[in-house]
Amino acid sequence: MSIGKPINYLTIKGFKSIKSLEQFKLNNLNVLIGANGAGKSNFVSYFHMLREMIDGRLQVWISKQGSADRILNFGIKETSELESLIKFG
Repeated sequence: MSIGKPINYLTIKGFKSIKSLEQFKLNNLNVLIGANGAGKSNFVSYFHMLREMIDGRLQVWISKQGSADRILNFGIKETSELESLIKFG
């Protein structure tokens, strides 16, 4: 896989503990700082999910998480879909 343009902005809605993260600016170096349970690991997990999706292993990744219910914010009863927008620059 070749390295292309970097991600400039990221929107994630409904992924694990991330209810809504809109137009999040990413720089060349990003440091995640926050209290326990703030969502740092889930933010990183989002990129793991993307990698598995690109490699055609999304179903396997979801199974490893336990179920789709565990990757949706407050579960499938509360969140019916995951939304993501990635802007490259």
